[in-house]
Amino acid sequence: MSSKKLQPVYWWDVRRINDNLLPYEPDPGLNDRKTDVALLRRYKAGAISDAGELPDRFLYRKDFDGMQRNPLPPVIDAGGFIVLNQALHDVLVQFDLGGAVLHPVKLFQIDHTTEEKGNYYIPVVVARKRGFEPEHSKNVRYPRAPEPNSHGRLGLRIVEDDVRMNTSVLTGADLWMDPGIFHEFFISDRLCQAIKAANLLAPTRAIRCPIVPLH
Repeated sequence: MSSKKLQPVYWWDVRRINDNLLPYEPDPGLNDRKTDVALLRRYKAGAISDAGELPDRFLYRKDFDGMQRNPLPPVIDAGGFIVLNQALHDVLVQFDLGGAVLHPVKLFQIDHTTEEKGNYYIPVVVARKRGFEPEHSKNVRYPRAPEPNSHGRLGLRIVEDDVRMNTSVLTGADLWMDPGIFHEFFISDRLCQAIKAANLLAPTRAIRCPIVPLH
């Protein structure tokens, strides 16, 4: 089958856009700082098995007075935790999320008592697809020379068609992480198009990843 006939998938870059990086942080009254750091590391790695471990209250940092956004974007990076609004939640739940949990959270304004209007969720992505094809990809960084078990790092210099996947990613969940890529979300073409159609993609990026047929 020609690769031109295969729908691409997309790297959903939710972490590197300044417009969605907002100074919310987990309520420090819930955990100590050491616990928060360890929990965030596990969240980014997709190693959370129980969404109940996650914080459910986020406070706007008081040292960022005057920088609050209204309305909030559909995706925000809250101290490293990805938070989605209700509209994006409603799009995602129409698709196969592979067992992902959308963990409800509350956001509080700078006075730490006024709750932001609307509903918000942390996505806990559990589906895994090992589809990354490093030998067909470019501009992927590695902490050392690529080895079978090393994880590629994606960054802002990644553009359309740099990252390529094999056909194994075309079935199953519409939202997943790839064990060959460090701490990133991937989405199917159908989910990407639905997010775009709802005008909910910005300020994040969806970077096309073409499919390399398996032989």
